[in-house]
Amino acid sequence: MSHLIISKKNEVYLKVEAEPHVYYELADQFTFDVPGAKFMPQYRNKYWDGKIRLFNTQNGEIYVGLLDKVTKFCDDHKYTYEFVDSKYYGLPFESNSNICKEGVKDYISSVSKYPPRDYQVEGVYDALKHNRRLLISPTASGKSLMIY
Repeated sequence: MSHLIISKKNEVYLKVEAEPHVYYELADQFTFDVPGAKFMPQYRNKYWDGKIRLFNTQNGEIYVGLLDKVTKFCDDHKYTYEFVDSKYYGLPFESNSNICKEGVKDYISSVSKYPPRDYQVEGVYDALKHNRRLLISPTASGKSLMIY
């Protein structure tokens, strides 16, 4: 039997079923401090602890775009996992074989007067290949072009 059973709740969230101790390990793994939080009024007034939590221990939900990070967590901690097909949303891990990097680069080049950068092509390719990805990109890196 697998330690984690992962299914799609909808197009935004995954549902993870596991033992409570695994939930807390996932919560620790997917929690981070917000830079400069100690200067924010919510933190100073003790309404917020300055942390962002991406895994919900109450209902076992995490964003679909973090699926590759969840599987890496499982591999690092020697947990087994399995994907369960959702009635309406399919499997959490799907791959499109009809996507190629050259096609993505050609399309981006056709809609922009500037040549795309390698990381832009890679980000769009990865998102299209796996139907969804969480792309973290800094200011002025061309996110609007990647979204388009």
